[in-house]
Amino acid sequence: MDHQKTPLYDALRQFAKTTAYSFHVPGHKNGSLFNLPELSQIARLDATELSFLDQLHDPDGVILEAEEYVRDWYGSKASFFSIGGSTAGNQALVLSAVKRGDKVLVPRNCHQSVLHGCWLAGAVPVTLPAEWDQRTRLAVGVSIQIICDAIERVPDAKAIVLTYPSYDGFTFAIQDIITLAKERGLIVIVDEAHGAHFSVDPDTFPPSALALGADGVVHSAHKTLPALTMAGFVHLGRESVLDESRVRRALGIVQTSSPSYLVMASLDVARSYVATFTQADRDALRSTLMEFRKIVADAGPWEVVEEGDLLKLVLYLPGHGFTLQQKLHEQGLFTELASVDHVLLVLPLIKNNLSHKQELLDTLPKIKRAGEDIEYEQNKPAQQFRGKTFTELTSVFTTFEDVLWAEREWVSAQEAVERVVADSIVPYPPGIPLFFPGETVDEKRLHELLAFTKEGGHVQGAFRLNNEQIEILIAK
Repeated sequence: MDHQKTPLYDALRQFAKTTAYSFHVPGHKNGSLFNLPELSQIARLDATELSFLDQLHDPDGVILEAEEYVRDWYGSKASFFSIGGSTAGNQALVLSAVKRGDKVLVPRNCHQSVLHGCWLAGAVPVTLPAEWDQRTRLAVGVSIQIICDAIERVPDAKAIVLTYPSYDGFTFAIQDIITLAKERGLIVIVDEAHGAHFSVDPDTFPPSALALGADGVVHSAHKTLPALTMAGFVHLGRESVLDESRVRRALGIVQTSSPSYLVMASLDVARSYVATFTQADRDALRSTLMEFRKIVADAGPWEVVEEGDLLKLVLYLPGHGFTLQQKLHEQGLFTELASVDHVLLVLPLIKNNLSHKQELLDTLPKIKRAGEDIEYEQNKPAQQFRGKTFTELTSVFTTFEDVLWAEREWVSAQEAVERVVADSIVPYPPGIPLFFPGETVDEKRLHELLAFTKEGGHVQGAFRLNNEQIEILIAK
């Protein structure tokens, strides 16, 4: 297929050139009612389900053609557009894989959307103990030993959802896990939200789970590809046991019935961008990333963590993560996230383009200045390792109904210890729950939560930052 082509985007551009009067939604009427010229130009492409623009949830025209280009590039049995990012993709795949009462193996470092998918399906998530780097305290994935143990202890599990790569870019031996899980009859879903770019160059990036036999894979295209926020792909592997029509139906349930054509068009363009990398583009990308990482490693008091994905740059600085983020902000450099101990930078997926390379390299003096501005305490202790719940196999029995309807109350953080949390407590970003609903609040993770928020971290869910309260279930 000719991946220079962008069928959906081209159809929108052609529509934007017309002078047809709008008697349809959206209400900005092809941008004519906006007073700001920037919005008016963008809104010309913000169309609706006109006959020649197809329909996302039942495509038979340009959207279907655009999805076929995605299928061809990624080598899937079927690929779908998600205008709800990986969140909608994870939920749809879980809904397509399991039924009420089924058990699903999920790692502790899963995204909250995986849990939400289980709740919607009425399934029971059984949490796998994620492995953590003992020095940096970052999640690195799950091991084959953990999976073997989980399958033996939960022989009736129906599916497994793996997070690969981690938010920080760590990968693990996922091929062995996929092979083992499928041999044992499990449906394998991989939240590869941060790996949409892996297929660009196998010599630079880790292999995609889609090429390694996963049944379903989710990509957040907007995270590393040139796509608008909320843009994602959902794929079925070539030998997937998941039903294509069921996945399409589930995506229609968890997504809006009025999808953004701007987001969908950006998916079309993003696929064309990655699928047209030349060897010269790959060589330039690899050399630029390696050069940049090496210079940054020598530019400050931090350590650059080698985690597997060259687009993710982790600056490890125990006890000074949020301070470093602030110093970088003061230099006009805005990072993806920070913790007490590290800062994460997401690097650009640039082609053989001198101006793009120079823009990246021009940030180096600013990064160095940020490092020089930090009063670094060499022996300041790193954040404590997480509590024992993270090393044990546990079931989260809270149902969707419990989350919405159970009686609950807000108590001080210390009063919440040994009581059951009513909803997720999620440091965001990265959106990985520190506490799952239905879990008991323990001292170690509570200490980590309070340390994170004290340093300026943001938390979603059952935690009130202003008075350090936690929402817990009222025992019946």
